[in-house]
Amino acid sequence: WGCHLEGILLWWKHLKQGASGQVPDFVWILEDDVGFSGPISAFLDSYNDWPHHLIASHFQPVRQDWVWCNSASPRFLELVPHRLRCAEHIQRFSSDFLERLELCCRGSGGACAWSEMAAPSLAGLLFCSDLLFFSSLLLSKEEGKGGNEEEFVPAGKEEEGKQKEDEEDEEDEDAEASGPKSIVTRSVAVTTAPTRPRARRESDAKSLESDCWSTVLASLRSDHIGTVFSFDGRVPEEAWGTCCSDPRWQNRCWHALKW
Repeated sequence: WGCHLEGILLWWKHLKQGASGQVPDFVWILEDDVGFSGPISAFLDSYNDWPHHLIASHFQPVRQDWVWCNSASPRFLELVPHRLRCAEHIQRFSSDFLERLELCCRGSGGACAWSEMAAPSLAGLLFCSDLLFFSSLLLSKEEGKGGNEEEFVPAGKEEEGKQKEDEEDEEDEDAEASGPKSIVTRSVAVTTAPTRPRARRESDAKSLESDCWSTVLASLRSDHIGTVFSFDGRVPEEAWGTCCSDPRWQNRCWHALKW
């Protein structure tokens, strides 16, 4: 019940098989106990110009004391040793991201995980390493081909309290997030593909610093988050009318409406 991403991808696969053959550029997923105290169309339209592949809220590193930190397939844990998680109450996926997630789940021997962790963690692997390199990684693993183990570290802003990186990575400068409320973090993907030249890796890192993470993850606008918006939040039925009528609480997301 905690692996929602696979169900979303099955829906996505069915959608692509439809008669029209057309798919949207972005897909919004809302939990059924989420409320928005205003016109939902205005909320959606306010993100039309955001290019990010995943929009959500409460992005944070996965810590060992999180109950679901190791709820993942062995392949996922191998590919993404340093992971993120986010809230799933409201998320927006790009069609490109869904396509790559489908490839990851099908082609990598089952890189699946608790969905709060799966989507933001895999985003770093799927967008901050080139797709051809990622595909060769999957093929080499599935065909049993050998290769040298290497770390691929997109340059980015380190989260507070994160352990120190290897000395080789300390020269990387913090990436400056562009766009509204962009989340920038450091991700490490241990691969089994043949090692690329160091010059190529340094060139990749510089490129990623400027344009990768700034278009990958973004947090919902802070003015769209209500005072009750958490996994254990409760909005009483008698309070919902006030949320929708009082200007102080209008046009905000709320979780959860358990009535």
